[in-house]
Amino acid sequence: MPGRTNDEALRDALSATGRVTQQRLSCLRALEDADRHLTGNELVDAVRAELPHIRPSTVYRTMARFVETGLAHRVDGFRGSRYGVGHGHGHAVCPRCDRIDDLDIREVMPLLERASGPVLGVTVVALCGDCRRPTDPR
Repeated sequence: MPGRTNDEALRDALSATGRVTQQRLSCLRALEDADRHLTGNELVDAVRAELPHIRPSTVYRTMARFVETGLAHRVDGFRGSRYGVGHGHGHAVCPRCDRIDDLDIREVMPLLERASGPVLGVTVVALCGDCRRPTDPR
């Protein structure tokens, strides 16, 4: 829609979660602006750049609501959970450094669904490119 600001689009997305508040808007903005999945502490820090007095418990409750309503997702790594936005992708978690990368799983979704029914998420454990040694099989 011409003339729409990013905040207007974020407010529209937030309306599905219930009330549109400054705290929720800041949490969603932090997720949208991140170039990777964020830990809870990283998310609190990012939101505090905009709302310095926000409590960590408010951020965590907001993320629980976002995950519950499908606005965001939580990926459990080896060193804790991380949060991200976007749908239709899976995740690769590196067991060495805990890096989480998005995976395009559109091509394998029909195969997975035929084998197991509706797929709610896909997480693959694999060494990331930085952690692979030249002698490790690819």
